[in-house]
Amino acid sequence: MKHSGYMLYPTNGKLQINADTNPDAGPPLQVGNNYYQGNGVQQDWVKAKVFLKQAGDVDHGSAHIMLGKIYSKEGKFDQALEHFSKAAQLGHPYADLNLGRLYESGARSPYRDTDETLTTEYPRKDFSKAAKYYEKIIQTSTNIKLVALARYHLGVIGSKGGHGIEKNFEKANQELHLALDSRELAPTIEQGAKKQLERNQSFASQNTASSSNDNGEGCTVS
Repeated sequence: MKHSGYMLYPTNGKLQINADTNPDAGPPLQVGNNYYQGNGVQQDWVKAKVFLKQAGDVDHGSAHIMLGKIYSKEGKFDQALEHFSKAAQLGHPYADLNLGRLYESGARSPYRDTDETLTTEYPRKDFSKAAKYYEKIIQTSTNIKLVALARYHLGVIGSKGGHGIEKNFEKANQELHLALDSRELAPTIEQGAKKQLERNQSFASQNTASSSNDNGEGCTVS
């Protein structure tokens, strides 16, 4: 069974349950999602994993996406990688984005609701691998929003550099502008893209000024 098309980046959907019934009744994916997000029940990742694994056992891509997110938030890189990779094999459209984000952030959670008190392993960042996933999305996906997110993240890692890639403000700015031009970014991500462009411009101006001083420009000789 393939995924249902339920998109899980970021996770803000609601799979509802009937409050008058047993919260553990129903399709495993629905129950697992409810425990994962706390929809109508107390949030419980332990129970969420039980039901999501049941859904994953019948090759449900969205279940593997949610399992990958839970393990990522717990700082368990290998388990997160396993489930995101399984979702990719099943053709889930957001699997590559989640794989890219996992390599972009390392073992720490790439999601905004990260609990920083959670125990995490040493970060395993690899921007070069992350970039490959983002570029694959840009080249192959017809989902405008997904492409915009990939361009945004590609712009962010290009602005930072390191972890296997060279810093490249020109290319990073191009990707960030294309992401913004799509008008598909969520407000918080759109604001992040604008702030990153401002930082890039500031760094570029500083580098230009430093280069001018090194060449003796602007110096008065008496």
